[in-house]
Amino acid sequence: MNAVFKHQINLTYHTIPVDLHFEYPVLSSVWFGLGVKGLYIASASFMQLETLEEPSGVSFENGTRTRIDKSGELSGYNSLVFNGNVSLRARLASDIGAIRGIDLTASYVHPLTEVYDAQTWQGAAGSPPRSYYINTYRISMITAGLGLSF
Repeated sequence: MNAVFKHQINLTYHTIPVDLHFEYPVLSSVWFGLGVKGLYIASASFMQLETLEEPSGVSFENGTRTRIDKSGELSGYNSLVFNGNVSLRARLASDIGAIRGIDLTASYVHPLTEVYDAQTWQGAAGSPPRSYYINTYRISMITAGLGLSF
């Protein structure tokens, strides 16, 4: 019998960010920026769920269509995480009424430290042993957006 399973893992981090960023004008309306982003992780939690999507009318060995329904607080993470930031900002328009400027900004954030060095999660109680390994979990991103200066 073929079956379709849905696996969900949701992580929630409650954080306090600190950003130190310097910009240098390369043209009259273009700035190059470098910075460091610090992140203090105050707390973290998770939710893990496995659901049987198809076929209908069948269930797991526990008699339901859901297993590994688990949630709780995460531990073992680094409370302080640092990222490097490189950005480019271009002024699109200036002095429009009360708006001093409209800027287009693009940046890349590169992780300098890991959120987790190595962490093991065990499966839900009563289920067969399962381990999920997160090795050197890092957060990196590319961002773009418009900014208004007043």
